[in-house]
Amino acid sequence: MERRFLRFVGKLWETGEFEPGIGWETERVARRPRAEDGLTLQLLSGDGDVLVEAGVEVRTPLCRSGERREMRGQRLVSYLPLHADGRTVVLLRDGRAVHRVDLPQAAPRIRITSHDVDKTGRVHLRWDATHDRTLWFDVVFTDGEHRSVSVARELTEHEATVDTANLPGGLGCSVTVLATDGLRSSLARSAPFDLPEQPPRLTISMPKDGDVVAAGQPISLLGHSHEVGGRALSDDHLVWLIDGAPVARGRRMAPAGPLAPGAHRVELAFAPNGETVARIGVTLRVAGHTPEYEAWRAISASLTRNETSAIPPSEPTAPASYRSETAPRP
Repeated sequence: MERRFLRFVGKLWETGEFEPGIGWETERVARRPRAEDGLTLQLLSGDGDVLVEAGVEVRTPLCRSGERREMRGQRLVSYLPLHADGRTVVLLRDGRAVHRVDLPQAAPRIRITSHDVDKTGRVHLRWDATHDRTLWFDVVFTDGEHRSVSVARELTEHEATVDTANLPGGLGCSVTVLATDGLRSSLARSAPFDLPEQPPRLTISMPKDGDVVAAGQPISLLGHSHEVGGRALSDDHLVWLIDGAPVARGRRMAPAGPLAPGAHRVELAFAPNGETVARIGVTLRVAGHTPEYEAWRAISASLTRNETSAIPPSEPTAPASYRSETAPRP
């Protein structure tokens, strides 16, 4: 048997009750769990011998309402190496078994019977699956660059519709369905299909829509571009525009202004090869001298003139060339 692991999950409450979750088989463990003292997961043979043993990690604290009081618990995760002679999985706390489950000897069987892509880009899937236990299904979308996105979890039906509007497109996409009984699992992948490329996603962090700035004040432009899958895109194709006129290129952050009083439209565009494929914008207002402000300035100037006219004039200053007769001669 190839090296595989059982991803074992569940909830352990303070009363000792254990609620098993829905795990699956995996070929790789991305990160070794941090084992909690006192918790152990074992795989036993048919004779009760311990074949393999693994630590158990405690993750999210839990709380639920019981009949009389709230109970606290912990979410558990462990990766148990799968052994060909394994028959029983046992969870122990301080050496005492709190959960025991028989391990199926065969994994589920699953095959995708149809997958159709409609005009809107949605993928309609159907599959057949057989097993001697209840099955749940997870659906994962994979693009042509082998990036995967989980799109559905713990389904019980044998069909699903995947909306790809917010997923990476391109050539060679596929959908994978995982069938699991909570421990053993199998995968089925659709034939490859093509989807339209999704335009990049743009955001403007500064300025915010509706911001008001003072007349004569410069502004800072800050924006970002990323693909639907979340990967940041190069700044080389970014273009900043104010009122339709380009003011900066190839920069996510740029200075602008000062602008004339009034409303202005600030836009960020993504334009590879000079062709705009995405564009967003915000509106800001530059405060001007309103009629009320001009009236206040006139009144203020009038008061200032009246106050300064009441101040007696100072003595005139004699020209520098004038010398008093009483002044001592050099």
